[in-house]
Parts: sequence; C-alpha cells; structure tokens
Amino acid sequence: ALVELAAERFAADGMTTSGVAVVGGALDGIERALLAHLRPGDRVAVEDPGFVRAYDLLRPLGLDLEPFRLDDLGPRLGELDRALDRGARAVILTPRAQNPTGAAIDAKRARELRDLLTAREDVLVIEDDHADGVAGSPAFTVCDPGRPNWATVRSVSKSLGPDLRVALLAGDATTLSRVEGRQLIGPGWVSRILQQIVVTFWSDPAAQELLAQAERTYTARRVRLLHELTERGIRAHGRSGLNVWIP
Repeated sequence: ALVELAAERFAADGMTTSGVAVVGGALDGIERALLAHLRPGDRVAVEDPGFVRAYDLLRPLGLDLEPFRLDDLGPRLGELDRALDRGARAVILTPRAQNPTGAAIDAKRARELRDLLTAREDVLVIEDDHADGVAGSPAFTVCDPGRPNWATVRSVSKSLGPDLRVALLAGDATTLSRVEGRQLIGPGWVSRILQQIVVTFWSDPAAQELLAQAERTYTARRVRLLHELTERGIRAHGRSGLNVWIP
C-alpha cells in the first residue's frame, strides 16, 4: 500500500519511475544509491553550501567531494558543469528546501539542468527531496525517466515526524534492484509498523489537511522572517523549506 501511494505521489509531480523502494530515511537512501554505482576514490559533486551530514556521509565511504555553488534557484549551470568536468561520477542535489540556503529549483532551471545532464549519461544523479509535504514549493525533477542511473529520495521525517525513519526511493530499474538487493542482506526491510503509520497518515484526509496547514504556516513564518531581516538591512535567502540563510 505504501509503494502504491508513493508511486501516485511521484506521478502527480511528473516523475516516471520503474518502481519504488522503501529505505530508512533520506540519508540511508542516498548512501544505498551511491554504493550501488560508486567505489572509493570516486568524486561526487555536492552543493556548496550544503547539508553537512551529507558531507559526513560521503567521506567515510572514501568518496571525494567536488563542490558547486548555487543561487536561489538551485545549482548554477556553469558551476555544476565545471564540477562534472573535474571528474565527478555522481551529483547530489536538493530540488527544494535546500539546507541551508532554502533554494528551490523552478521549472526553467529544471529544464536547463536536464539538458546539461542529458549530455552526461554516465553520471549518477541523486535528488534529495527531504522536505516533501512541507517544502512550500512545488517539486521539479531534473531526472529524465530514460536516464540510465538516477534516484529521487523522499523522506517523511520532516513532514510527519523525525522518528518515522522512512523514505521512498524512485529511480531506474538497475539502481532500485541493487539498492533492494543490498538491503536484503543488511537490515532486510524497513519496519512494517512504521510503513503502516505512513500509509495511515497519507490515507487520512484530516491528516493531509493538517499537513497542508503546517506547510502554509512554515511558509508564512519564513516569509515574515525574510521580510523582517530585509527591513533591518540584513540580506537573507529562503525560497522554500525550513531554513533562512544569512551569508
């Protein structure tokens, strides 16, 4: 039931996937997707500034970080292109609610990024959509369904509760197969109890309305904070999500 609901939610945002895997949170999904394709010594393009725990995940895996800068609309095209030119075999990007800047990719930037990445089919593309449900911004994917290696991971810990260590992973057939195969000889599966809790939340209209109300509240608070900072001459950023970035 969870996989069916997740597939419907991905499809509603224009994402076509060969299937959905259930993983133990966004970072768990990112790690499993990386290990499905990369080896120690490979380079990974990462956002700068970016999510510190993602950096902390990559280094013990023996992966080298290749930073690229971003603006309020996500990765700068030239910056990402240069990072890939320097030999990055994978890129991790945040389509919305970027931590810490609050950047969010819009439809135009998503098209530009897809065009850039189409010419680099050997690169693994991972989208960390960790704030699905409360991002305050629509989802625009940079992953074409025909891409050989890609993954989009959506966590519920930001929206439904941090103890719900559940995330849904969409991707190509090879990536999903390798992720689930490795999972079987490790934890085996994500708690069915936790999965059923997510199904209950996602199937309850009252819970969905409460979630929508929370998203509106987070957005209003973020916008007000940005306004108050601007009124005091403090430059800040935060198009989406739960963060406001003061350089």
